[in-house]
Amino acid sequence: MKNTKTLMVSGSLMAVVAFGGACLAADVGVDRQAVENNALRGGGTALQGVGRENSSSAKSATSDTGTQRIVMKKNAILEWDGGVGFSYYYRSNPLNTNGDLAKNVRSGVFEVSAYGTVSGGNYELFGGVYTPRAGYSLQNISLTERSIKFANYLSQRVFVSNELRFDNLFSITPTFEVSNITSTEFGTEDYKEFFPSVTFAKILPIDDVSSLRLAYTTGYRFSSVDSLGGTVPGLTANRLDNWTNSFSGVYARELPLGFVWQGFVDVSNRLFGNGQNRDRSDWLKTVGGSLSYTWKFLRVAGFLTYSQRSSTDVINDYKNLDLGLSSSVFVNF
Repeated sequence: MKNTKTLMVSGSLMAVVAFGGACLAADVGVDRQAVENNALRGGGTALQGVGRENSSSAKSATSDTGTQRIVMKKNAILEWDGGVGFSYYYRSNPLNTNGDLAKNVRSGVFEVSAYGTVSGGNYELFGGVYTPRAGYSLQNISLTERSIKFANYLSQRVFVSNELRFDNLFSITPTFEVSNITSTEFGTEDYKEFFPSVTFAKILPIDDVSSLRLAYTTGYRFSSVDSLGGTVPGLTANRLDNWTNSFSGVYARELPLGFVWQGFVDVSNRLFGNGQNRDRSDWLKTVGGSLSYTWKFLRVAGFLTYSQRSSTDVINDYKNLDLGLSSSVFVNF
């Protein structure tokens, strides 16, 4: 942005999505990738809360993977920010399933999201600037198709991150987070997870109004899901544990009249090793874009996202298209 007081929230959203009930045996259904896409496409509120860029980074790079916000610099060590978002969009495969069900079930999605983060100041460390940060986020998904209301869910996440930024716009961010998924129809906790990870990111300024952000994230997901009391072989409580490696690229460009265009691609691999998922490998590929406009503390956006999962266990394959609008309100103090 031309305004040097720009905040960019980076990274993929690590809130987790899992789905039980009728799809429990295959561990298909609503996949966590659908939630992570929210951060990439710019739909709804960006919940990752990974980092306040310093003013030099903000000046050099138009955007990154999250909501842009105004930073009000103060002398206080602690800085707080938060926001709420609302989205409505069409989803071509709301259960993220393969086969006939994926062809026949479509739904509108109403999404409510919120987040809050606190930053603990900036400190010189290893020739860079170190910023500790903690936060909480939630995302509530309500499907308009009555026949699949059982898949409505609430995702919550608490994280602590330690970002180290350098003058060359390179950053390293170790993150520790705990998240869970609760069925809003049945009131049951269907999934919970502990995810330690580290992200390496580089912002490449292209010109005064555009930039490219490249990132690599690696980490291990320690999960817990329903094991059905151990009555079904292979349905262990940790069967969704996996090693995740993700590569993403986001191109952002400031357009006339204050609009911002973002195009992105994300490719990730997940290696499972427990229970019925032993030796399972998933490739998740996502591509999309968003057009947004920010006025003071209000942001509106239109977005399109296409995602595909290819698994060594073909029952877990799926394709999905999201198309819709979002709005968000945010504050900093």
